[in-house]
Amino acid sequence: MSYTTQGSVTPLYLTDGAAPPVYLTTGQQVINRTGSTAEAPVVDTSTLTATAKQVAKLTIINGVSASKSPDGGETAICRVTFASDATNLRFWLRALPAGTRGTFHLGGGVYPLQAAGNTVMAGDVLTDPLADIAVAAGTSAEVRLFFPAGSAKSVTKVPMEKSGFLAGEHLVAGSFSASAAATFSPYGVLGDTTEGARSIMCDGDSILTKDWHRSVLVGAGFAVSDRGVWGIQVNSWDPLFGGALARSPWDYFLFELGTNNSGAPQPATFQKAIDAMYRYADAGALGAQTTLLPRSTSTDRWATVEGQTPSISPEWREDWNAWVRDGSPVDSQRKWVAPGTPGALRAGDPGHMLAFPCFDLAASVEVPAAGAHVWAAGALTDDGTHPTDAGVALMRSAFGQYVARVWGVAQ
Repeated sequence: MSYTTQGSVTPLYLTDGAAPPVYLTTGQQVINRTGSTAEAPVVDTSTLTATAKQVAKLTIINGVSASKSPDGGETAICRVTFASDATNLRFWLRALPAGTRGTFHLGGGVYPLQAAGNTVMAGDVLTDPLADIAVAAGTSAEVRLFFPAGSAKSVTKVPMEKSGFLAGEHLVAGSFSASAAATFSPYGVLGDTTEGARSIMCDGDSILTKDWHRSVLVGAGFAVSDRGVWGIQVNSWDPLFGGALARSPWDYFLFELGTNNSGAPQPATFQKAIDAMYRYADAGALGAQTTLLPRSTSTDRWATVEGQTPSISPEWREDWNAWVRDGSPVDSQRKWVAPGTPGALRAGDPGHMLAFPCFDLAASVEVPAAGAHVWAAGALTDDGTHPTDAGVALMRSAFGQYVARVWGVAQ
């Protein structure tokens, strides 16, 4: 492979005070700040299929959102590791402030990101393919976004190590003004990859901020996108997949939602979840759904069952979990029907939004007695809603068994 050099572009914002690198076009020699050069890893591109699939091991998408201003110009860095060989890399970026620029850093090389041929981006963006780059499975790289001075960026808090963020990899870093926790991650790192590579979107609420699922899926070889939005309810949910691509960039999806709903269940609430899951299914993703964890208060820090009182509507949780455990039944018009309805479509049936039986997440940590709606003894939670490390361990073990049994991938 031969290269020719090209001059630099306008310097971008860097928070570490270092001189900006020299930016060159894809397919040419690329020089980093130390002056070293790098070529793309050797990958047999004839084995890759044009699927626009999630190829990074993990991207964490949402937590608690806040608007911050990078007053002096800021750089947000996301480190990713690739789950499979890939080429034609594209980055799915959302809500970029006007004037944002981006680069992809691979093996000492720095590649400018472009959208519709422009290096200056704004809004929701699926970047142009980096057509002359191929990355091998296991390769680590960085995506850097440079936000201009004075711009407002809706930044997100993502779960860090104490909440199960995988240590040492996929670190998202940024230094937005007055917010040490302000961070950024691409919504997806997409590429053409091998036919057998599998990817998954985990979509839901704050229960996803605990690592009962990520390490299982990454360990099983999945490329994972993970969105857990704090405080979100079923009836206000908006699926991530939209019109940017004709086909879902994930082979599978896992739908976990309902913790923040309360009161008597309404068919319209169930229908909102059904419609959301069909968005993924219609785009080609195969789905599974989880049951709803208990929520309770406690007089003894959740050490015992006796000290707990349910804090979620028992009727809501009872009906939701009964529906999910019955295969999330719908009629032929994709409308909600009650559990036990004869002739309904259920998970795994042709035309149903779910291809797989439910993952009974609740069963791993709840008191099984009907009507209990509380956590099993042993301090499996410390706030009545989210699992502690002890609770996560039980949930992770159960999910590992589910992945091995249903998706045929042992840990």
